[in-house]
Amino acid sequence: MFKSTGILCCHTLTVWLYYKIDRVPSCYVLPRWSKNVMRKNSCIRSSHDVARTDESHNLFRSLCLEFHNVAQEFITCDEEVAILRSAL
Repeated sequence: MFKSTGILCCHTLTVWLYYKIDRVPSCYVLPRWSKNVMRKNSCIRSSHDVARTDESHNLFRSLCLEFHNVAQEFITCDEEVAILRSAL
């Protein structure tokens, strides 16, 4: 299960418990679980993001709202969708 989804199975945890292993070996800690992971969606609020200011978050949210309104206008016509995609 770890190879396919990156989650340790309960059997592994049970064996570690039996042998009194109280720390997960570093080879089983994936980078995506780290506080320092670089995310593509960096404007999504996270308790670990200290560098991002609230102002940048507010700007991102307002741009998303504006783009949502634009997308609603273009969605009715395939040609307009193609124009919007090419502009993006």
